[in-house]
Amino acid sequence: VDSNFCNDRVSTERFRPYEFYFLDNNDDDDGIMIPNNHTQQQRQMQQYHHHYHQERQYQTLLSTNDKELRVMQKLRSTTKEKIKLCFVGASHSRKMTQAFNKLFVDSRTADIIEAYLLDVKFPRSVDADFIRGNILHWSCTKTIIAIGQWAASASKNEKYSHIPPISFPDFREEYRNMMKALNDLNVSGVHLRSIHLNPLGDLRFKCPAEDYRHPSVLEVYNEIIRNLTELEEFKNISFIDTDFIIGPMWDSSPDF
Repeated sequence: VDSNFCNDRVSTERFRPYEFYFLDNNDDDDGIMIPNNHTQQQRQMQQYHHHYHQERQYQTLLSTNDKELRVMQKLRSTTKEKIKLCFVGASHSRKMTQAFNKLFVDSRTADIIEAYLLDVKFPRSVDADFIRGNILHWSCTKTIIAIGQWAASASKNEKYSHIPPISFPDFREEYRNMMKALNDLNVSGVHLRSIHLNPLGDLRFKCPAEDYRHPSVLEVYNEIIRNLTELEEFKNISFIDTDFIIGPMWDSSPDF
């Protein structure tokens, strides 16, 4: 990986500078932050847009709830058995499982859909025994796999501290073997989620690094996963790219 690739991934040039606006001391504009030098007409226009967007947000909320209701109705009309979503991975998958269950299981869909965590830290651990004892055992309807954090990290866990980060060729080989094992056992509904980026810190930037979960490393991992799903032998396994969601807030992981 060349230095330009790495530097681009951690550059702050894509962020716009903050702009601060303040109300005049004697003004009461419903909490809107308006530049002091604005005319009365400009202030009124600002207020109009503020209330317009508030109304739009309310309408969007109603629309979202309406869509959720239609989705639940569709699920009830087409689902004969309970949908079991199995998230395979470590802490990021655990948080997704918890968030999913909080969003759906506590709602009106509790009886038709539920998420489960199948805890695993390395791709090589998803072998035939793991698949039989977990994915097939729990009759997972959909299986979402994302295993890459521990592969690139420097674990302080005594059990794993002696294991070096997994190189790109070895990562590809481990993922390919995992995918082949899933196909050999005829597991359907498998999706490989992209590996989420992590906050930067001294462990990743010191030389030599103690933790290799640098954005450029994880993006190469993701490119390896994406390319594998494009092979003819794995056409039944799809890649879910969540970067458009996690990308803008990659430094907000709850376990950092």
